Amino acid sequence: MTSVIRSAARELPVIVAGAGPAGTTTALGLHAAGEAVLVFEARGPVATRARNIFLRPQARDILQEVGLPDPGRDTTIMSIENDLRGLASERGVPVAYDRRVLGVVEHTDHVAVTVQGPRGGISTVKGRALVDASGGRIAATETGDLERVATGPHHVYVTAQYASPARFDHVYGAFDRARSEGMVFFPVANKTGFVAYYDLPPGVPIGDEAALLARYEAIAGRLELGPPVAAPQAFDARQHLSRSASRGRILKIGDSAGNADPYIGAGAAAALVDARSAVRALTRPGDDVHLVGQAAEDVLAGHRNLGAQAGMMVRARSLALRSLPDVDLGERLTASDLRPSRFLDLTARLLTHLPITSSG
Repeated sequence: MTSVIRSAARELPVIVAGAGPAGTTTALGLHAAGEAVLVFEARGPVATRARNIFLRPQARDILQEVGLPDPGRDTTIMSIENDLRGLASERGVPVAYDRRVLGVVEHTDHVAVTVQGPRGGISTVKGRALVDASGGRIAATETGDLERVATGPHHVYVTAQYASPARFDHVYGAFDRARSEGMVFFPVANKTGFVAYYDLPPGVPIGDEAALLARYEAIAGRLELGPPVAAPQAFDARQHLSRSASRGRILKIGDSAGNADPYIGAGAAAALVDARSAVRALTRPGDDVHLVGQAAEDVLAGHRNLGAQAGMMVRARSLALRSLPDVDLGERLTASDLRPSRFLDLTARLLTHLPITSSG
């Protein structure tokens, strides 16, 4: 983020919880501006979340600002995470993997962050602020004015990424109108593979996750998708929005602040825009509590806008998926039943050019 004004080094680091797109981009921007920063990531160093994402122009600009080549519109969160982590390693940004942030206690002039190590050991680290990019997994920031509230119905899906060639150049799949379930495939940029989504109707909770994954595996087997890059994962993408994205020295960004339906594929893009807001605020001179509050206003404005876009897409879901062939997703489904949908592809293109925020 080369446009950020370099600030004087401060005694305590900004602590970042989570090394996904939001957390790593924030850390890269702060580090480039001369700020002390320390990242804790609960998982290992290699990202494995195989979800298709649509990077909007704002997000692609931010990635280029921090030093990555333009990945194009269609990519995966796994690819972006690994590229950002590699860049952080090259630049000496301190990222501690297999370290889970359990909670945070605010003090007058700092935050005390509790961290669990890979062997279960507990330690406490001081920082001038905490950027919660954990996806909402830190219990200590999930109470009071940082509580997240559901703003949409349950929307469950199973997804996996594959390295084999996509069958078509555009979005393709099939839709079972009787069950209101869809099997949708998104080709990855540069024809390096595809991402599959087994989509359940909105309003249906995740239920028996093992049974859901088994059903997906059965469908994938009949379609001869081959081995996935990583194990299929089930998600409930119920929309959430924080009541407030800040409390004192704590700032929530990315999915910690709010998430939107996967149809608009903007979770990673929103995370990158949030990271830019965090960096712009925390590199300014002034009181940290005030700076965190300024960033939170920008973050929530973007997520409210994104939630409205997602709500429109969820309401149009059935119409959009009806552009795919009507096929029983049971035992009769075969690869020859899959067809492309230029309507879905055009919808994706239109949505992915909408700005997340109007502030650039």
